Amino acid sequence: QPGIVVTNAHQVKNLEFSAVLIVNPSTDRYRDDRENRMLLHVAITRAADRLWLVGNDPMAYGIEDSVRDAGV
Repeated sequence: QPGIVVTNAHQVKNLEFSAVLIVNPSTDRYRDDRENRMLLHVAITRAADRLWLVGNDPMAYGIEDSVRDAGV
């Protein structure tokens, strides 16, 4: 259904969106551990066409690999 969905990464597994915006995917929000890397990977790979990562702080570990996997 068209529109904007505001949610968190815990709730988007198995869903797909034409565009995804992730605000501040930084090392402060996503610590360098398996759970946080998986959570961020799920959020990134929900984007079918467009992905925006917006923030000022250093990006969390593993983002480059997840973006490459997403293919957007």
